[in-house]
Amino acid sequence: MDVVSNWGNWRGRDSHGLFCVARLKDGVTLAQAQADLEIIQRNLAARYPEDRGYGVRVDGTYLAQTKPYAATLWRLIGAAVALLLISTTNVATLLIARASDRQREMVIRTAMGASRFRLIVQSLVESTLLSVVGGFFGIPIAWLGIQLIKWVSPEDMPGVIDVSLNPEALGMFFVVAMFTAVASGLFPALISSNTNAATALRGGGDRGITAGPQHRLTQSTMMIGQISLTCVLLIGTGLLVRSFQAAQDIPLGFNPDNVLMAEVHLMNKKYQEQGRADDLFASLLGKARQLPGVTAAALSDSPFCFVWWHDVGEPFTIPGQPLPEPGHEPRLNGQLITPGYFNALQIPLLEGRDFDDRDRRSPGQRFQNPGIIISRALAETFFSGRSPIGKQIELPGSDMDAKTYTVIGVVENTQHAGLDQPSPKFNAYFPYFQHLTHYEFLLLRSSGDPSDLLPALRRTIASIDPDLPLGKVMTFEDAVGQRFGARKLTALSVSIFSEASLFLSAVGLYGVLAYMVSRQTREIGVRIAVGALSWNILTLVLKRGFTLVGLGIFIGLLVAVAFGGFLGSLLYGVGSNDPITIGLSILILCLAALVACLLPALRAIRINPVTALRE
Repeated sequence: MDVVSNWGNWRGRDSHGLFCVARLKDGVTLAQAQADLEIIQRNLAARYPEDRGYGVRVDGTYLAQTKPYAATLWRLIGAAVALLLISTTNVATLLIARASDRQREMVIRTAMGASRFRLIVQSLVESTLLSVVGGFFGIPIAWLGIQLIKWVSPEDMPGVIDVSLNPEALGMFFVVAMFTAVASGLFPALISSNTNAATALRGGGDRGITAGPQHRLTQSTMMIGQISLTCVLLIGTGLLVRSFQAAQDIPLGFNPDNVLMAEVHLMNKKYQEQGRADDLFASLLGKARQLPGVTAAALSDSPFCFVWWHDVGEPFTIPGQPLPEPGHEPRLNGQLITPGYFNALQIPLLEGRDFDDRDRRSPGQRFQNPGIIISRALAETFFSGRSPIGKQIELPGSDMDAKTYTVIGVVENTQHAGLDQPSPKFNAYFPYFQHLTHYEFLLLRSSGDPSDLLPALRRTIASIDPDLPLGKVMTFEDAVGQRFGARKLTALSVSIFSEASLFLSAVGLYGVLAYMVSRQTREIGVRIAVGALSWNILTLVLKRGFTLVGLGIFIGLLVAVAFGGFLGSLLYGVGSNDPITIGLSILILCLAALVACLLPALRAIRINPVTALRE
């Protein structure tokens, strides 16, 4: 099927929203290409006034596709690396405790002729087997995680659909498993292979190197590192979640509920003439308004989902007002709409009128004296204290045939550009009648579930043109939801990572304290025998545990503040040092630590002093 496009219009000097693909010569960098094209653009702008206010941006092909989601990917990578470090440290901490219990075994092996290198290799083989077995159990979890990412990710997020457990991913899994095995097993292996043989063989395990103060200091230091990383992850997660909630609470300026959006693209050659395209759209709009359950219907060429066009914008000027400096021209987001658009999306009309039959023109006068409806922000910025109705706006660099428009109405501000970032541009609406288009979105407001309109809509289109395919169809609410997809993915993924790190840190803290209690059974028995109360023993263990927790939280707060500037640039509606988020994160971490500390503490107060003194 032939694709219909107005190539003459695209080749015009007033067409600026173009994407070009080129291959650089060997040795030429993107920065050099950017500099060369900027020189060309400045020369063109000096010769052609309609090129002023526009620029050229050079990106790598892959970067251009992933740039909108680069921040999301970096946040996920950071959370994954932090979780990997926490899990590696946790395993190493537990292996150090286990190495102390195997001290006599290692000494006996040494006495039988085993070299220290052989003991280290044995320990590494054991940790490697643990890592590989754990990794195989993680494969199905990884598959479920991939499905979750695909489900949460925006449909237009590049590469997401291709994510799978392919050989490259499994190879990466093997590399990470080996890294974890070596990183978590090497230090405990060095410690366990370095023991005092004479002391260990006499039964002095508690006085060997692995059980001494240096061993406990190593464990405590690693535990503090885990807690600090967990603290950073919890604070980051809290900030991302609150930012996601703040973005969702942004007033859209329109009501997306109960609206169905259907893409209609006239690709067949028989619609080459604009008159035939106009007739089809008019027939479709008229019949759509007659469908049962439809309360309003309209057409728009660039609704909410077309973010790339809104990122371009159109520079404009106001006759009689000073011209802005080159490169600082204000820009507006424009849409071509039919009458009823504001009713379909329930956008309040604040002043003036909506488009109607008065904006229609005969084919020969199609572009004469067109009207324009502007947003409240544009009216308040450029027509402060006076009515903008009847005033003019010029778009000298626009690719539309008309360059001067008369304001006929003012509507409420709407968030058509990025929901989570205040748009620096203004919104404006142009009459569909006075422009040429073969590409429209049909918006239908329903009194019930908008998805129920789809079968009747397909029959309506088939009755007008059986060969006309219906493009992408979705509810407007889903279109809005997709704009939060990347932020939702980040918040969900980082939340999962932080919860896992919280669990691992609690387990690690429990392991360290349980080990300390087991190594100090005789000391605790003596304390109880000389009159120490259960409360004293409980306080002793909790004090040791929360000393580690307090130091970890302090370091974690310092790291969070240090990276606050980076994270703050990715947030909306909440500061990187938000006290509520930080306070809640610390409270959650302390509660988890309290549970981890109570179990060994309760075990300590149940120690029988007679039994402990006999050991």
